[in-house]
Amino acid sequence: MKAKLVSHFGDSLQFWLPTVRCKSELVYSSEIDVGEAIEIAFDTNASDAIALLKAANILSSTITAAYNSASSVPFPPQVSDLQMISPPTAVTDFVARVVAGPSCPSHKYSSKVMQIATSLSEDVCYAATRGQWKMPKHVELAVSLHHLTGSADVVTLINRFGHCMSYSKLLELETSLAYAVQQSDSILPTNISVSNSAVCHTCWDNFDLNEETLSGAGTTHTTHSIVIQEVSGDNVPAVRMAAEDVPVKGRSFNYVPPPLQSASITGKAEPAVSALKDVAADASTSAFMSSKGLLWIMSHGLFSEGSVPDWSGWLSQTADQDVDGKLSQIS
Repeated sequence: MKAKLVSHFGDSLQFWLPTVRCKSELVYSSEIDVGEAIEIAFDTNASDAIALLKAANILSSTITAAYNSASSVPFPPQVSDLQMISPPTAVTDFVARVVAGPSCPSHKYSSKVMQIATSLSEDVCYAATRGQWKMPKHVELAVSLHHLTGSADVVTLINRFGHCMSYSKLLELETSLAYAVQQSDSILPTNISVSNSAVCHTCWDNFDLNEETLSGAGTTHTTHSIVIQEVSGDNVPAVRMAAEDVPVKGRSFNYVPPPLQSASITGKAEPAVSALKDVAADASTSAFMSSKGLLWIMSHGLFSEGSVPDWSGWLSQTADQDVDGKLSQIS
């Protein structure tokens, strides 16, 4: 082929044999000056700006391709839906290399490095798609900030730095979640099973937000409950709520509670005890203190290790000791 090129183009072509013998000869025009060729080669291969431009183009195309091929997320999304979303591996590896430094091998990245790399990668993917690709961090951080502070300004400030979704989108999400819960036909959370008499552990406590108001009034005082249940196999209920009629763009929620039968206590709930001596003089109390009750108090005070566990202790005692380490359903 070289002979055919020489016979056809003559002296208008020049050939250069590289030092590495396994490479092919380079063909270039005789009209190109040697200095011009060196300048072009230097700008192409040795410039950091060119290398960064190539890396940016590769990452941008990778993010665009991953976003276009990603499956659609139902609205409102559940936690399991958000867990299926992750940045492209190429973006996370690139950010992890920048954070850890060039001297650290990839198999020695610490958990802190990977946590920061994942967080920054989600920010890059969110910004590169103009906020169209909702990453787990941007949804969960916005909901958490709004829940902890109740402030639209805090959510808006963090959103402008690209770390969470906008406040208007957050209102749409919270409104859709509220409507989805209202449409449920059960007062129990959707991941709690109501079949096969599965045992539930509940804990109730007051939940006060104590917002900063000018007069001190208008603060939020509610009571919440935590439900823990161990289910397995077919007993695990479907988490997805039926939300065919859930509004997507709504930002306000009007809750109409179901009618409940009124209940009130007219008398005192506490027993009428006139003085402590009346309790001490009771025959059953004296018998208890003089025999088994006194022995129980002494044994409990001296050898109480694991005898009467608290709430967490009861959970550990009643939990199934399975080798798989399956997580309980918590709502």
